Amino acid sequence: MVCVLTLTGGMGTTLAQVTVTESFTGTTASGWVFGGNYTPVLTAAAGIDTPGDGWLRLTDNAGNRATYALFDSAIFSVNAQVQIEFDYAFWNSTSTGADGITFFLVDGNINAATFDPGSYGGSLGYAQRTGDPGMVGGYLGFGLDNYGNFSSASEGRIGGLGTGLYDNRIAVRGPESSNY
Repeated sequence: MVCVLTLTGGMGTTLAQVTVTESFTGTTASGWVFGGNYTPVLTAAAGIDTPGDGWLRLTDNAGNRATYALFDSAIFSVNAQVQIEFDYAFWNSTSTGADGITFFLVDGNINAATFDPGSYGGSLGYAQRTGDPGMVGGYLGFGLDNYGNFSSASEGRIGGLGTGLYDNRIAVRGPESSNY
């Protein structure tokens, strides 16, 4: 996964630009915190791949995972244009793969040491699920949904397109304050 986050903004003719770039191909990822109910790994750091050819592996080959890679630095975003680019791959040699992945924006006042993702499965580590309140401080979640239930109101998620599956789609869920 390569993540590039660019913010450009300002008032009047004064512009400021902040660019964050991380390839996750090496043995470290400065400024990033990994966690969840499985700790994501940099494959080059784990000796799976050679440095420069690694990946950020968000999950292992098990079910019910909700993990995250959180950029732990304040980014001033008032009146800013946000441009986000990332490359990703789903890979699993023994099954059809996971539900999907979410790129999310979260309230910058959330403490990275106590940050917790949303629920697993169709909630894609962002939204709520029966018995799980979802990501505290979640502002906007873009779900790259393989299986099709991030858009669904199933599994206790509030809002959505009904209870069916809407596979291979990109879906957006709003902030925690509106029950996603």
